[in-house]
Amino acid sequence: MLLCGLLALAACNGPSNTLPIHTAAVTFDPASGKYQLSKVELSTITDLESLKGSVADIQGGAEIVIDSNDPILAAATTNDEIKSAILKDPGGDVRASFITSGDTQFPADFQSENMVTTYFNFERSFDFYSTLGWSLAQGGTPTVYYFPTFIETQVSTQPLADNAAFFSLIGGFMILPFQQFQDVPLPMNLGIIGHEYSHFQTNTRVYSGQAVPDFYNTYGGFAAGTPSPAANVMKAFDEGFADLFGTGVTCFSDEKTLDPTHCDPDFIAASIPEASTDRRLDTVHCYDQTLYAQVTNDDLTTFTNGSYQYQLGTVLASSIWKAAHDPDVVGKLGQQVALQMAFQSVYDALDDESTNGFGIKQFLTQLAGAAIYVRPESVADAVIFQAQKQDDGLAAAMCNAFIDRLGTVESLGQTGLNQCQTACTGPTDLKEVFTDPNSSVTLGCLCACTKYPTIHSNGECAAQ
Repeated sequence: MLLCGLLALAACNGPSNTLPIHTAAVTFDPASGKYQLSKVELSTITDLESLKGSVADIQGGAEIVIDSNDPILAAATTNDEIKSAILKDPGGDVRASFITSGDTQFPADFQSENMVTTYFNFERSFDFYSTLGWSLAQGGTPTVYYFPTFIETQVSTQPLADNAAFFSLIGGFMILPFQQFQDVPLPMNLGIIGHEYSHFQTNTRVYSGQAVPDFYNTYGGFAAGTPSPAANVMKAFDEGFADLFGTGVTCFSDEKTLDPTHCDPDFIAASIPEASTDRRLDTVHCYDQTLYAQVTNDDLTTFTNGSYQYQLGTVLASSIWKAAHDPDVVGKLGQQVALQMAFQSVYDALDDESTNGFGIKQFLTQLAGAAIYVRPESVADAVIFQAQKQDDGLAAAMCNAFIDRLGTVESLGQTGLNQCQTACTGPTDLKEVFTDPNSSVTLGCLCACTKYPTIHSNGECAAQ
C-alpha cells in the first residue's frame, strides 16, 4: 500500500467496470515508429480486474501438454476430446492491479500492464475484423491462456517460452512467458495479436473451427515423406494473410476506421527483428525456383520446419499490399478506400457463401483430393475474383502484382497459365476455369485471361 501513499491524487480501491474504461496500454506511435505507454479506452470489458470481456477471456495458471505417447490424446477424435487430452489444467482467473488517477485506471505493475495491453490488442483486432464482416456470433469469446505451462514433449520436456499463438487444438490463444523477446513483448505488439487473430478467424471460417482441420488430411498434409503441395500452399496463405491482416489491425485508428498513416507493414521488426527482412510487406518478394521446389516436393513437416510457409505467404501478402498502393488505384479510390477494399477482398476470398461463391473454402472442397491443383495462383485467383466485385482497377492491379511476384507458372517449369489462357475463349468474369483434359479437374485461371487485356508486368522479379 506504500505506492498509494506516494500518490496523493490516486485512489487504490478496486477497479471500476463502468464503460468505457480509461486505462493505459503499450501502443505503436506511427510518428516516431516506436512503442510507448498511452492512455486508451476499453469498451468491451465486463471485469477489469480479471480481464474478462466479450472479445477475450484471459485465464492464468493453465497447463497444456502435447505428448505423442499419451494414449488419451491418441484416442481423441473430437474437438472436445483433443482439448481435454492436452489441457491438463484450465487455470483460473487472473487478477490485475490498478491505481486510479482522475478518470484513468493505470495498471500498477508490469504483469497488469502486459495483460491490459493484451486485452486492448484483442479488442482492437476484433474491431478491425468486424468491419470486414466478423462477429461475436461466429467466433464467440475466445480464451486467452496467459503464461501457461506449455510442454510439447517432442520439442522439449521443459516448458516452452517466447510465443503468442492461436492454438486450434484447444480452440484458444496462448501467451507464453517471454525470455528472449523482451524489447516489445509479443502480446504488446498489436500486429502480432492481429496476426494470431487472423489464424482464429481463418480456422473458424475456412476450417469450421476444427482442432485438426480435415482439409490438411485430405490434401496429404499428414503423410510423412510424401510431397504435399496443396497442404503447403494452405499453410502459406494462412501465414501470409495473417501478416496482411496483422498489418491491417495496425492501420486501425482510435476512431475505429482505417488510417493509412497508422499502418506498420513491418510490425514484426519490433518484436522479432531477425524476421523483418523476409516478412515486411512493403518490399518485393518473389516466388522463385527454389521456393517452388520446396512447395512442390516437401511434405508439410519439412516445409514448415524450413519456414517456407512464411516465404510463400509473404509473396502472396506483399502482392496484395502492392496492389492496394498502386498509383492508379490510389488516384482513383484514395489510399484509405484502396486498403479497405484490399482487406475486404482477402476476407471475402476465405469463404464466399454466395450463390456463385468462389472462396478458398469452396475451392478446397471442389478440388478435394486433387492436391496438385491447389497452387499459389489458386489462392490469388480467389482474391482477384472478390476484388473485381468491388473495383476492376484494384483487381487489375492485383493481377499485375501477382503475375510479377508469383511469376508465370511456365517460368517455374510447370504448364498451366498459358493453357488456361488458351482454354478461355471469352470469360465475362474471373470465375472462368481451366479443365485438365486428363483428370477433368478444374483450376481457377489467374486473372482469367481476357478480363484485363492490358495486364502488364512491372518486372519486379524478372531478375530474381
